[in-house]
Amino acid sequence: MNYHRIACLAAVVIGTGTAHSLPPPVVAASSAIVINAQSGRVLYAKHINHPWPPASLVKIMTAWLALKDGWRRPLVVSPIAQQQTGASLGLHAGQHLTVGAVVPAMMMVSGNDAAYAVAQAVSGSEQKFVTLMNRTATQWGALGAHFANPTGLSSPKQWVTALAMANIAQHTMQSSALRRIVSLPYAILPAPDPKIFFNQNQLLSEYPGSIGIKMGYTVQGGATLAGAATRHRKVLIVVLLHDNPATVWTDAQALLSWGFLRENHCPPQDGYRLLHVAHARVQKLQ
Repeated sequence: MNYHRIACLAAVVIGTGTAHSLPPPVVAASSAIVINAQSGRVLYAKHINHPWPPASLVKIMTAWLALKDGWRRPLVVSPIAQQQTGASLGLHAGQHLTVGAVVPAMMMVSGNDAAYAVAQAVSGSEQKFVTLMNRTATQWGALGAHFANPTGLSSPKQWVTALAMANIAQHTMQSSALRRIVSLPYAILPAPDPKIFFNQNQLLSEYPGSIGIKMGYTVQGGATLAGAATRHRKVLIVVLLHDNPATVWTDAQALLSWGFLRENHCPPQDGYRLLHVAHARVQKLQ
């Protein structure tokens, strides 16, 4: 479904020719945000300071830290990594790879075994890697994020707000290497046990201009999504938390199309907020 065309038609029908008078779409997600990735302007906000389980959106941070601190490091799969529940690359204990070989496949299908193995390879232990994750989020001003593991598996000590996740997505997508990985249609885990993994992000095939980023799901957190798309030299990021698997993709497409209409046809309004200003306001309340 072409949500961009529908939104444009609706704008013309209501007599404006722009998205200025077009209300934002109604989405099923409990929390949602759309930002301009270049300026940090918040275009849409729905309960953006409510914490939710992030599910595999955690792996965006895992992948970025792997790129920054350990891309060429050797990786030996531990028994604990092999035993991680949920989505998996089918790694086995004692398997020798490199961090750089594992991360792209991890991002295609949310391999929890891969995320745990990457954390151990980069920092020596899961605990040290999680400390690095939280330190990085704090440095970026993502005050509504707290990580407990590198996988996204549910934990009472792990949560994100839509505002914090947008901040993290904005920072991590400044990496050209990460942008390339999350836009891949597939990744290959190399020999001696070669496997191919296809990207589960439906935006890449369904939404023109999509460039990533990551989806996730847990029973506790529902469907989660951090998406990014580019159009007319603008890059928008959408974050959806606690959504329904049946609606998360259409929610994302509708919000992105509405956001592009706002950016392309409407001047900045007093209601727009810069991402760093929004975070500063949250910090004052804490």
